[in-house]
Amino acid sequence: MKNCLLTKAFLTKRRHQRKASTAIYDIGARLRLVFGKTILNKPLIDNERLVIRLSASVPSAFGTTNLHNTTVWCMEMLEKYLEGDKILDVGTGAGILAICVVRLIMDKENSYLNSCQIDAFDIYQDAIAQARTNLRQSVLADYPKTFYSTVIANLPPIAITELWPQLIEKVANNGKLILSGLLKHSLSSMVEKLNRNNFKLIDQVVTDLWCLIVVEKNS
Repeated sequence: MKNCLLTKAFLTKRRHQRKASTAIYDIGARLRLVFGKTILNKPLIDNERLVIRLSASVPSAFGTTNLHNTTVWCMEMLEKYLEGDKILDVGTGAGILAICVVRLIMDKENSYLNSCQIDAFDIYQDAIAQARTNLRQSVLADYPKTFYSTVIANLPPIAITELWPQLIEKVANNGKLILSGLLKHSLSSMVEKLNRNNFKLIDQVVTDLWCLIVVEKNS
């Protein structure tokens, strides 16, 4: 999928009062996730929040079909740190984070979106199909060989262990890596590895189990 979303640890969930098949999640200061197909004609901005529309379920590599906290953290950090014109979403799953990027950029200026490169990939075909469906609902290639000002990776721990060397290679100088899905016991060692590779820690979310970090690549 080419040219295609935070710091409280838990999301605010509001159930739609009239349609049981619809659920609404307010995330961070400006984002709103809407699950279900009953409100596709509603505006892209609702009560000053940027609306992201998704299908009723969100398959996840974290073993749940519900919205995982690690995804919420990524959305919150994108709201804080998203910048630049080349964005890479690693392990996009249902495409939530890539679509979040599109909505945040669209809110700045549509012409800015036209000049941006937003790439997202996943190794699972079912995830790619789901991401495409969600992208269409939100009205909004191949693995890219380029550098990115922001790289988002919301991955299960084993994937982080295997992929982190490739992830840091894709980050441009002064770019940011938002890495979510870390287990707490591996947090210190991962930060040390990133420090040795010219990255500095600028933000983090830590709970009893899951963690997120934001690191910046030194020029």
